[in-house]
Amino acid sequence: MPFQMVNKLSLASADDDHGFGYTPHQFRHAFATAANAAGVDTKTLQLMLGHSDFSTTMNRYVHGMEEKLKEASALCHGMFMEHETSAGKAI
Repeated sequence: MPFQMVNKLSLASADDDHGFGYTPHQFRHAFATAANAAGVDTKTLQLMLGHSDFSTTMNRYVHGMEEKLKEASALCHGMFMEHETSAGKAI
């Protein structure tokens, strides 16, 4: 199916039976975010998307990582607390 036809179908109203209401580029962003969340390493994802610059992949294509930030923060906090209590310093 030619790109123009795919784009026309995808740009049609979401209420229309002939379209999705999303562009192919929006699906590309959704794929990148879902792949990253599923554990695809960032270098592989960069290569899959064809980006020459890593920052393009992470800054423009991977969205909604707030939950991962919270998990990382909790993990780091737990490591810090474990280190402090094992050293005999209670916080």
